[in-house]
Amino acid sequence: MRISSWAVATALAVSGAAFAAPSGTAIVMQNNQVVRDRYPPESLKRGEEGTVFFRVAVDKAGRLMRCAVTRSSGFAALDRATCDLLVETASFAPLRRRDGSRAAGFRDGRLAWKLPADAPPVTNPAVAVAGLALPEPLVCRRAQVGLLTAMSKICMAQRKWDIQLRVVSANVESMGMAMGPMANGKMGTGAN
Repeated sequence: MRISSWAVATALAVSGAAFAAPSGTAIVMQNNQVVRDRYPPESLKRGEEGTVFFRVAVDKAGRLMRCAVTRSSGFAALDRATCDLLVETASFAPLRRRDGSRAAGFRDGRLAWKLPADAPPVTNPAVAVAGLALPEPLVCRRAQVGLLTAMSKICMAQRKWDIQLRVVSANVESMGMAMGPMANGKMGTGAN
């Protein structure tokens, strides 16, 4: 499978970042290469371009654990697509302390989305919105999926993690009440 990449001017100011291509090949972000398929389709149609500044948190293994837009491009779709792209495909060289040991930490960068020369002409170009509200930071966690021991990375806004925690806590609490008789070693209707 041929991967079509183009200069999207991804001036990724994060050293050691690589993106996984659909074929599994890593495309190192050297001088503005990114997989063409990742440009938000709605942004292409509207002729949106801009630079998104971001901050990522990485764990000791270099895995991205959190992504936040720190300065908007003026286009919500490009801002969202930046963290989506990083969360789904980026990997980082582990951060190192002076003694050489691995460390968790933060990296700042920017992704400049630029329309390709072969993009279809835009009849009604979009205008960047100054002071656009930043998208919520994405928090990523590894979670077991299904009945197997497979782990998957799940990323969502902190408020959605908080909702999930409340739902799971309520479910566990209700199961504990319903399973009370089983906890005592007795099975039945729950009457003692």
